[in-house]
Amino acid sequence: MCVLPSLIEVLTDAAGTTGIIGGQVLDMLAEGRKIDRGELVNLCRLKTGALLRFAAEAGALAGRPAPRWDDPLVVALGDFAEHAGIAFQLHDDLLGLYGTPAALG
Repeated sequence: MCVLPSLIEVLTDAAGTTGIIGGQVLDMLAEGRKIDRGELVNLCRLKTGALLRFAAEAGALAGRPAPRWDDPLVVALGDFAEHAGIAFQLHDDLLGLYGTPAALG
């Protein structure tokens, strides 16, 4: 079974308006205003989490003898990567807010 068309479709979702581009739009719309926790997590999930989820899932699919998106290993790795992406984005945003050029380089 070839997963290439599915991978391309999922990659375009992860990079497009339902992924990193959508997250960047939400980030730009949030400039200068307070957003709640849910909005922030969603923004981070789209901005970085979607792309990391895709990378983890694609790697897992490539290593499976009969690849399926609903394979428990694929789902678990995708969930982990998405949460890692959220944490990375929050950390990066905090550094942007509170870091100094001298400290960050």
